[in-house]
Amino acid sequence: MNVIRNSRRVNPERSNNRRVNPTRPYHYYQDDERGRAQFRAETRGATLRNPLQLQGRDVALRANRQPSDDSDEERENQRSLDSRLSHIWAQLFFDIIECVPNRRRARDGSWCTITKDNRRSVATEDLFKGFQLPFEAVQWKRVRGDEWFALFKHFFPKKGQVPNVKRQNFTSCKYYIDYVALLDFLPNQSAKIVYDELYKKFRDLAWLPYAHSDRMWCTSQGSSGNWHHIPEDATGGPQIAINGDVWNNHPITLRNAYAHLREEEEEDA
Repeated sequence: MNVIRNSRRVNPERSNNRRVNPTRPYHYYQDDERGRAQFRAETRGATLRNPLQLQGRDVALRANRQPSDDSDEERENQRSLDSRLSHIWAQLFFDIIECVPNRRRARDGSWCTITKDNRRSVATEDLFKGFQLPFEAVQWKRVRGDEWFALFKHFFPKKGQVPNVKRQNFTSCKYYIDYVALLDFLPNQSAKIVYDELYKKFRDLAWLPYAHSDRMWCTSQGSSGNWHHIPEDATGGPQIAINGDVWNNHPITLRNAYAHLREEEEEDA
């Protein structure tokens, strides 16, 4: 008698963080205009070269796009610089959650406590401005000053300093593809203004994945003694950077799977 083993059954809650195609546009799943961040790069004098055709690094990045993205690309070309930045910024949070790490065994889900059906609608800037972390367990570290800026450079490398290598998670994220493509259309001074505008927003975030130069998410054990675990007896979980400049000793807790439903009920009340 043959016994069918279920040990290799894949948990449907696992994220597709080893994707080949880029992440989908956030506005497919969220209100395109809801609470979008506003930028002032154009007011400060930043200009955008006429994006009539792809050039430079865009050629390689364009190869990663899906054919169905052509209409999105045309719409992107019609946006102002500030509007493009707003969409890249919103896409960032969507992509971070899309690439959330999975547990080691295939039958286990991801580390995220937000169900797969709801992640795409919840993955907004608001999620990253609070200290309720949407994970079953985390290892977190307070990061501030130069270390927080170094984290920013992993997510948004400067023009002329974009790594010419495949970076796990980053190079399959639409926000990153769009940002790097945008750099080719920015004169050097405009690129500096854009960089400054993005960092103004970035430094107000409460937490982010503790990204490394080669990957966005890491679940290995933190190597220094500055790491804290939630729950305290946990031995694993994603590495999370807590922004020490906005933390102010606020309680750091884990967000359960249904927190977003209570928030929606409160908004409707």
